[in-house]
Amino acid sequence: MRGSTLSTILVVVGILCIAIAIYYIIPGFPHLFTFSDPNKSHTTHFIAFLAAGILALIASRFARNAA
Repeated sequence: MRGSTLSTILVVVGILCIAIAIYYIIPGFPHLFTFSDPNKSHTTHFIAFLAAGILALIASRFARNAA
């Protein structure tokens, strides 16, 4: 896989993870894959998806330079 293709995929994954993080921090929506009250905000899920999104965006920067 070329660096630019991998970089683009990582940017899309990063943006998707950040969107999911925002979804989990907003209370009132029924949040999937939670074992506690599905209608309250879930800080742990927010932090995990935000970290994954930031790491994917950082990795995309390195992938672009690799090619």
